[in-house]
Amino acid sequence: MFNQKKAQHLISYILSKFDRRIECIKLIKLVYYIDRESIAQTGFSVSTDRYVSMKHGPVSSNIYSLINDEYRGVNNWSDSIRREGHDVIALNANCEYDSLSEKDLEIVDEMLFKYGKWDKWKLVDETHKPEDDQGFSDWKGNDNGMKEISKKEMMEHLHGFSEADIKEVLEQEQLNALMYG
Repeated sequence: MFNQKKAQHLISYILSKFDRRIECIKLIKLVYYIDRESIAQTGFSVSTDRYVSMKHGPVSSNIYSLINDEYRGVNNWSDSIRREGHDVIALNANCEYDSLSEKDLEIVDEMLFKYGKWDKWKLVDETHKPEDDQGFSDWKGNDNGMKEISKKEMMEHLHGFSEADIKEVLEQEQLNALMYG
């Protein structure tokens, strides 16, 4: 279940590491790498978002919509984060990210250290490599529109998850949605 506050805190934290401004494509790709690593380590994503395959690879669907102001007036996202041309900017220096756990921050920092210096096109190219090249195999070659990438598919592509592990994580997410949704 998508937690907008946690996603907003994730974006705010990333922006704080890039002097409050980053290219939109680069941000979206970094969120994907962060979530992918978090799923590999914990079974759960940091952003809580769902993913779709688009022309430039996997995209966090709700975050992408929020960045593009598709939910205008429905949220407070634009009070702290805004798209300006090709960039996403933080509107204030005091970004909040208290909904992120220590483990979340550890993973974010690890992925920003690993991928943060890459330009947007290197990040995009990396998500298009076939699995046997050690790239991410979640991109579905979708040049037009969106195709959903299920959590189950993501976990199946990551090494170390048994069918029982996947079932347990998906059941926990359903339970969380019932309790908090």
